[in-house]
Amino acid sequence: MKNRIQLSWKASLIFVIVWFLLASIALGYWPLIRDEEEIATITHDLYGFSINYPTKWKISQYGENGYRGNDDLKLQISKNTLNTFRIYIFQMNVPEATLEDVHSWQMESITRLNPEEFEYGSISLDEDELSGYPILRHIYVVNDTKHEAVYIARSHDMFSIELQAPMGEFDNYLEEFEAIVASFRPLE
Repeated sequence: MKNRIQLSWKASLIFVIVWFLLASIALGYWPLIRDEEEIATITHDLYGFSINYPTKWKISQYGENGYRGNDDLKLQISKNTLNTFRIYIFQMNVPEATLEDVHSWQMESITRLNPEEFEYGSISLDEDELSGYPILRHIYVVNDTKHEAVYIARSHDMFSIELQAPMGEFDNYLEEFEAIVASFRPLE
């Protein structure tokens, strides 16, 4: 004869609430109330840069092996684990890199996508300056996702700081992305 475990409705409710709280923490939704105005600085000593970011967002910093096989991905900012908005910082050691080298490096990673599903459209490519470094700003669309990438070349390495969001949500993140880009500081 099998033993049956019967839980009261109170025990079942407590079980569901505990699992909901654990899932919220794991997915980056906890705490549910975050200070919308608080800004923190993160320094990545290994790759020689720091940025300011809103603490209402989740930040992940990666080492030499990057994230899941992408060796060049060094930092990622998002609202939570499931959100489609992301800000990425990519870095690669290349002596005497030019802005064109950075652009080519990032375009190569874009075009590695599945060619049957890949739709790419460049909107603009403009020169600018950031912290005394010349930069390129590249706005483009891949499938239904809009990107703005800022390319930076230094004497020994190159960076790409990139905002990626669905077309309809992209403008919601631009102001904070610009603040993050403006806060980028090399540690040379």
